[in-house]
Amino acid sequence: HVRIWTREEEQLFREIGWRLADALTSLLSQRDVQESEAKYRRIVDTSSEGIWMLGPDARTTFVNARMAEMLGRTIEEMKGSRLIDFMFEEDTPEYYQKIENRRKGMLETYERRFRHKDGRTVWTIVSATPILDASHNFLGSFAMFTDITERRLAEEELLRYKDQLEETVQQRTSELMIARDAAEAANKAKSIFLANMSHELRTPLNAVLGFSSMMRCEPDLTESQRENLDIINRSGEHLLTLINDVLEIAKIEAGRVSLDTAAFDLGAMVRDVTDMMRQRAEEKGLRLEMDQSSEFPRYIKGDEPHLRQVLVNLVGNAIKFTQRGSVTIRLNVKQNAQQHLIMEVEDT
Repeated sequence: HVRIWTREEEQLFREIGWRLADALTSLLSQRDVQESEAKYRRIVDTSSEGIWMLGPDARTTFVNARMAEMLGRTIEEMKGSRLIDFMFEEDTPEYYQKIENRRKGMLETYERRFRHKDGRTVWTIVSATPILDASHNFLGSFAMFTDITERRLAEEELLRYKDQLEETVQQRTSELMIARDAAEAANKAKSIFLANMSHELRTPLNAVLGFSSMMRCEPDLTESQRENLDIINRSGEHLLTLINDVLEIAKIEAGRVSLDTAAFDLGAMVRDVTDMMRQRAEEKGLRLEMDQSSEFPRYIKGDEPHLRQVLVNLVGNAIKFTQRGSVTIRLNVKQNAQQHLIMEVEDT
């Protein structure tokens, strides 16, 4: 049997279909929205950054789990709270300034510290932005927080080390300056003492040398007496040289040493040093020899006292540190751009 619908029935059927289609569409849309919300909720809750949203009254409308964890709180504890509730009192002026900046539509990135539930300080980097509607009306603020507490603690530790190091350097510098002043004072006193002592020694020594020279001129001296007087005279001359050396050292330390250039008998100076040092060598059973080139000059211009002292030092060291064998003074000339004297001391 075929039944023909009336116009009213057909219209009613169509309305029922439309309503069912609208209801199904609504259900599908709600499911999509719920799935989308769940997806973004998972992203927000597992984020490594703290997320904090404030309403237009600057009270918390949303925080994620990471933000609550940073401050040692629960999400429920933080709902409806203000940022200032977790800050230090001395940071209050900055807080109100940042809220005002957000109302003006400003985006900012800055550092901010919070008070953890256990009392310790939590340092963060904040990226804050205002929430505006289509008409640019202020609806609140959105901010992301990165925990930089470990970095700040390391920076503060380095700063403490730096301050401690600077203090130590200043202390050591002060101690060194005191030690330097004391050393300079002691060195000055030593130089004065050496100068005075050398003068006091030279006066009686000149008398010894003078009288020994006079006694050597006596005609009735035996050969043995003359040899003894020669030894006294040579030893006195050597002692006078040592006294002069002490004065020279004092001059060097005072920075007043200078070359005294004059013509002198180089050959005689070398022989004097050799004769003076030969006795010391023979006492140790050593031979003191001299190897002189025929080109080596006898008379030169130079600083005889300093040159003598260098030669005495070299020969003296050679004798001191040689147990057997010989010490040789070698004198030669070398010709390059100009003529050079070569004086060598060699030991076994």
